[in-house]
Amino acid sequence: MGRPRQAPTTKVDVAEFVNGELGVLSTVLTQRAKRHVARPEIVGALVLAARQLPPEVVEALLPAYDEEASKFIP
Repeated sequence: MGRPRQAPTTKVDVAEFVNGELGVLSTVLTQRAKRHVARPEIVGALVLAARQLPPEVVEALLPAYDEEASKFIP
């Protein structure tokens, strides 16, 4: 049996602290789905979901990201 087909990907940089969180989320989703859920799938799903939101909602999430990022910036 071959590997499941995957959409072509491109590299996207994420902050180191986000990459760790993405790994945790991938593990949780993989356990729930009983199949491997790859990081690119998660990022893609989040982007597609964000596209459905009003821009103001996405903008409202940015301060929380900036606050978390500031903990890792010397």
